[in-house]
Amino acid sequence: MPPLRVWLYGLFFAAAVLALLMPLRQLVEKKTGETLAADVQQFLSAPRAQGDVRVLGLGSSLLRAATPAANYQHLQGPRWRRLTKSYVGLGHLDVVLQSIVQQPPDVLVIDTNLLLPSDTLMEDLRDTLADAPKNAVYAVMARMGRGAPWSEQVLQQQDAPFRCVAVAPERLQQQRAILVPLQQAELSRAAVDTVLAGKLSRLSQKGVRIVFLDLRRSQQFEQDLLVEKQRWLQRWQRVLPPGPTIRYLSSPDFHQPDLYCDGRHLSSAGALRFAPWWRYQLEQMSKDH
Repeated sequence: MPPLRVWLYGLFFAAAVLALLMPLRQLVEKKTGETLAADVQQFLSAPRAQGDVRVLGLGSSLLRAATPAANYQHLQGPRWRRLTKSYVGLGHLDVVLQSIVQQPPDVLVIDTNLLLPSDTLMEDLRDTLADAPKNAVYAVMARMGRGAPWSEQVLQQQDAPFRCVAVAPERLQQQRAILVPLQQAELSRAAVDTVLAGKLSRLSQKGVRIVFLDLRRSQQFEQDLLVEKQRWLQRWQRVLPPGPTIRYLSSPDFHQPDLYCDGRHLSSAGALRFAPWWRYQLEQMSKDH
């Protein structure tokens, strides 16, 4: 085992890297949020036909994997637009949420993964390092005054297919052994974000229908997280109870492991299985509005 000073040096180095890269990441997060907010406003302000219902979805990579844009190009009734981000927490999608206060959608779908907090040091370090190459490119383009191509890239990424590498069963078992205890602890200690709950409550009071969508992982993951997830969702339901404008919805429970590429995200085959159910839900949202 490395001596204590090696661990301390490693921690110091990680903190130094985070301090250097964090301002760039914050700039990119802000610009990304503003780009997506402008796209949403264009979606919501477009001319409406009679009975045209606008449904906006905000979600994590689970929603992106489950709802490829190509599967929803010819919906009958509702207009559907979804924006996603990596990992849990609202992140730059909070800018989108703030932008729809004055011109809200008819229905707002919230992936429940966005309700989880995402403010730990390790998550900031992971996100910052993962986005460092993209952020560096943005910085160069911004200095050259080339903002438009970046905006286009941000929007193209939203509609691009989710890339998920299939994980072998033995490797998946190893990942579960690591991820499940972390997610159990995260769900157990996660408090309700009262600021976010207040924003959603005010939207619902304006007549916006709020749908909290719990996107289920594979049965193995769901069974391991069942108790903690139920208790966590119950905490949210006590703050924002189900009612005429607030609904809690769970995705289908698919039994076939091959419908998931890594035990958590739906594969392309899984997304095809998911599509009829979600199209039906969207049509019901349109009829119920």
